[in-house]
Amino acid sequence: MALCGGALLSLILGLIQPFYTVNLITLSFNDLFYTSGTASPNIVIAGIDDETMAAYGKFSEWPRRLHAQAIENLKKAGATVIGYDVIFTDASQEDDILAKALASAGNVVLAAAGQAPLLMAKHSLFTTAFLSRRKRWPGHAPAPGM
Repeated sequence: MALCGGALLSLILGLIQPFYTVNLITLSFNDLFYTSGTASPNIVIAGIDDETMAAYGKFSEWPRRLHAQAIENLKKAGATVIGYDVIFTDASQEDDILAKALASAGNVVLAAAGQAPLLMAKHSLFTTAFLSRRKRWPGHAPAPGM
């Protein structure tokens, strides 16, 4: 009898999905209270779309000079801060080109992931000035003179 009762309760809960309903209600409240009506015109996201991938090929094989050009273009366009969500894991012969673009812009925050020394550092955002004071770390292009 207890086994039948447990099976029946499991079936009912599976059909009703009470936690899914609670989750939907919670998400609705989040949308209501935590989103603005319109996006700020001061924030621009330049993404990498399928058309760009078709033009330049596999993302991981893009030359560093292409990234440097993107940073230079964003700076010329008046970007106050450039958050660059790309992790450069391998060394490249064009690291100096990218490093010079980073130093010249002076407002680039690079992505960092997976390295314990980075995650335990005192800084939560790694600016080019912060990175230039460090030895070569995985996940960033070295600033000139490193």
